Amino acid sequence: MYTDEILAAVDRWTGIQSAPTKESLKSPNGLRVFHNSFIEFWIARAHPLVPGLWAIPVSLFLFWKGLEYQPLTVSVALFFTGFFSWTLLEYLIHLLLFHKKITPATHPKVKFFIFMLHGYHHEYPNDPSRLVMPIIIAWPLGTLIGLAFWLILGSALFFSFYSGLLIGYLAYDWVHFYEHHIKPTNRVGLYMRKFHSIHHFVNENKNFGISTPIWDWLFGKAQEPK
Repeated sequence: MYTDEILAAVDRWTGIQSAPTKESLKSPNGLRVFHNSFIEFWIARAHPLVPGLWAIPVSLFLFWKGLEYQPLTVSVALFFTGFFSWTLLEYLIHLLLFHKKITPATHPKVKFFIFMLHGYHHEYPNDPSRLVMPIIIAWPLGTLIGLAFWLILGSALFFSFYSGLLIGYLAYDWVHFYEHHIKPTNRVGLYMRKFHSIHHFVNENKNFGISTPIWDWLFGKAQEPK
């Protein structure tokens, strides 16, 4: 199912590199992961526009559905609450799940799972087709998060809230692509690119925020660009 190249990359990554290895730098566009061409090119990769093609329509539907439960002003408030909540959720997922510590005792399947979630991105940080989250990861993860918020909030609050959360996720994906592949033309963009580059190339235990540095500042995880 998986290519020999990606299995070898997982083995190299076992030591948790603080920067891409020399071997990974030989392949700036990344590696093929799946032998199956349909999975590899249509599900496991994603053009940067792909998240918007599904997240925007789903978000609009959820917001419209939420109007059945509360007036527009309340729906808008829930939308922006969800949008802002994503920044914290993004931060916690990145910190606690994507950077889960790997040890020699870690089960090989767990190691592979964490590598495909995020270790791959650290080994091949500028692979343009896997920089935004492919649907093979985004949809299952989004479904689990959605079910959790449905149980917590109930249907009356869920639709408008999750509508905003989805747009927050979309902003995260596009900001992440911007930080890697777009040359900033303003001070904010330049700061965000430098802030994120520290996480990749200087200290992966700092600067976990992708779309905002707020939570790194609050939790003492920020390393400021010089």
